[in-house]
Amino acid sequence: MSDESRGPSSLNVLHENVHNSTSSNNSQSVVPRQRIKRFWFKLQESCQILCRAIGLNILVSSFKFLRHPWGKGFEETTKIAIRKSQPVALLRALVHVIPVGVALWEVTLNWNTYYVGTYLLKQVYYQTVAKVHEIMIQASLAAIIFSYIRHQMVLGKGIPFGALFSGLQMNQISYLWSIEFWGSMSSNYLSVWRKLSMLLLIGFCFLLAAVAGPSSAILLIPRLSYWPAGSTHIWFNATFNDIWPSRMNGSSVPHHCAIVEAGSPSNECPSSEWDFLQTWLSLTRNSIPIGFRNKSRVLARNEILPSATQLTGKNSARRYGMEQTAYLIPRAGNLENLNSPLEVRTAGSTTQQAVIADALTSISSLWTLAVAGAEVGSHHGASFQENQKVVHTIANNYYQPYSSVFCVNDTIQGSNDERTMAFPIVPGFDPDYMPRREFLSIINGSVSGIPAVEAPSIQRAQLLELPGMDSDNRVKWVQLPQSPLTGVSVGLVILLPKTPSNLSKQTTTAIQNRTDMIICSIGAGWGASSMNLTYYRDGNSATSSVINFDVFSVALNNSYFNNPFQIRTDLSVFFDQPMFPSIPIDIDVQWAEYLNPYVPSASTTVIDVLLKYVARKGSKPATVVSATRDIITGLMTNGLARSSFTKELQGDIKMIKEKEDMAKANGDGNDPLSQVPDGNLWVSGKSDIFTVDPEESKKWVKLRIDSTIQGYAYNIEGPGPKIAIAFLLTYCCFALIHCFYSGISGISSTCWDSISEVTALAINSPPTTILRNTCAGIAEIRIFRTPVRILTMSDQDGEGEHLELTFGDIEEEDSDRRAVKPNRTYGTMPAREKGVAEKKFKLD
Repeated sequence: MSDESRGPSSLNVLHENVHNSTSSNNSQSVVPRQRIKRFWFKLQESCQILCRAIGLNILVSSFKFLRHPWGKGFEETTKIAIRKSQPVALLRALVHVIPVGVALWEVTLNWNTYYVGTYLLKQVYYQTVAKVHEIMIQASLAAIIFSYIRHQMVLGKGIPFGALFSGLQMNQISYLWSIEFWGSMSSNYLSVWRKLSMLLLIGFCFLLAAVAGPSSAILLIPRLSYWPAGSTHIWFNATFNDIWPSRMNGSSVPHHCAIVEAGSPSNECPSSEWDFLQTWLSLTRNSIPIGFRNKSRVLARNEILPSATQLTGKNSARRYGMEQTAYLIPRAGNLENLNSPLEVRTAGSTTQQAVIADALTSISSLWTLAVAGAEVGSHHGASFQENQKVVHTIANNYYQPYSSVFCVNDTIQGSNDERTMAFPIVPGFDPDYMPRREFLSIINGSVSGIPAVEAPSIQRAQLLELPGMDSDNRVKWVQLPQSPLTGVSVGLVILLPKTPSNLSKQTTTAIQNRTDMIICSIGAGWGASSMNLTYYRDGNSATSSVINFDVFSVALNNSYFNNPFQIRTDLSVFFDQPMFPSIPIDIDVQWAEYLNPYVPSASTTVIDVLLKYVARKGSKPATVVSATRDIITGLMTNGLARSSFTKELQGDIKMIKEKEDMAKANGDGNDPLSQVPDGNLWVSGKSDIFTVDPEESKKWVKLRIDSTIQGYAYNIEGPGPKIAIAFLLTYCCFALIHCFYSGISGISSTCWDSISEVTALAINSPPTTILRNTCAGIAEIRIFRTPVRILTMSDQDGEGEHLELTFGDIEEEDSDRRAVKPNRTYGTMPAREKGVAEKKFKLD
């Protein structure tokens, strides 16, 4: 065969190969474009569903590139009414993600106790965030209701007309008692099970919507309160009886305490800082603002006293508190008649034990240093250094002195008065076994029968031999039999100066020979208490205490005193042995004498200085008696609180190991400034900050200190946060259940969740006689009982199907035939509407 004969055949073959190659290349290039187009379509659809779900449908309308013109229609495209797709259903459920996530974050924040610190943002910021969260929760709950309504209207058997707009009234709790709601609940169209399910669903959603905002605000706004900041134990080189002895013995007091001066430094002497009483007594009614007078305790007609003042120790500031208690007792000669009782008063006081308060003050400074190196606080928020104040508390195994003084007036009728002395029992105790002695009351000039403890070894005339001048207040301490039932620890007699103010206007010889005196019975004891030391940011600190006992009632119902009362837990001063204080103290006369030492600058004793300060010219006897009670209880309590004043803290401080090794490596290991206490042990409460010898410390006093800080924090203290957490967790479970149900069923829809869309659907639906005369409102509840469904309707020109609201009962065969199909587009207009469409105006 020649070349010419083969040429055409070769060219044909070549041309055919090229054509096949080109077709193959074109086919391969079409596939990627289709994939890109399909991906772009799904992306647009997902964005539209997402924006619709979270309420940002405005983005779809604003950015035209997100539109996808599938289906038919003019300006509005046809749309899918019901989708059956698990990814789409989960995407639609994203409306729950943000409110549920914020709610869980708030619950976790409060549950784990997150400490914020001292300062906060403005309150309006927290309230704004809480309000936004509330709106999102309401939108989430509305989506759940709409999901139920759409499912029943499209795929179910319909719902009553009154429930159609329930999801749009989520922020109106009044819907629950409206005729729409109760019309729906009373519809005969619904079965009992469907009524119950709809009632629970709608009612539950509305209830959660109502409480969501307050619950979110409660958990979101930090609360100012006290928050745990660690605990540790401390030890003292003393036994229990050293710090809280049952008997005060003068042999343990240094001899130099027999002489003191005003303004001397605080020390171990029982009378140390006695001059605080002079400052305390110096306040007069005219020095107190009128607004505070009613809150102050009246001492006499023209004088008042505060209820507390301050004492000091080595390095502590202690609160001294004093209260007066009034009792009504029957007058002499008619002990059973309470119609005209006599009022008597006792003075009680207390203050913190000096050695414990000094130790607690040192511990407070050590805590400030230790917390600087602690890392525990940073794990739960801000450092514990950021606080408004720190409170260190000793709640258990701590006692402090309580004393009570009851004084009466009496006289010595000259040097031949051989009557024995008797000391009154503090009111409040059972005096049935005690003899009743008569005391001449110069308050009212009558004789009153008062229970007494006798001192038969002392005759009244013997008291005239007390050392000192007649112009001074001369003092004698008397040892009395110790009994917890009497509440008496020691007795005191004060011979008043012979001045014209003590004498009556009568000038008889008997009156002139008479010596007025004040007889006092003093009770003392150690009472279980709880002591707090408050350390402020400016470096100041102060101690205070309250009685450590539960609420209980005590009725003093006996044959002599009838004074029932209720004990309060906020009392700081109380005395009623043997109930409280629980450990009575036997006061030795030798020790009591150190409460009244000699003052060289005044050339007299402490009690004389104080009484002369109060008993000014013209002072009434009642003023002197009242001041005597206050002075003696103050001196007694102050002296008892200085027991074991020289004892100190024991143990070695645990340091941070790394910094201690570094300090030793630098050669300054003995420098305390180079060592940092291990605050992690303290703040976490896992271990004590001190180490002590286990054998040596067996007999030492051991106390536990719990530290708290005041600042803003999140936690679940109190009923408010707990209730708020319960509500938000209920909402979260409810929303998550809906998410799981949507993801499993795959049924979702983005239609008819606004009034505009429901109105458009109603306009595109044929009118019904059921709604006759409702154009100006609905007054009959039966209208809202009418069942309503969404069914399909074929276009008259056969172009497609649209949806419409159908009222009333529908034949089951007809409803099945006209049922809405998942993943099908709807929305074309009937032919009779095309003429109207030609007259429409531009919407864009």
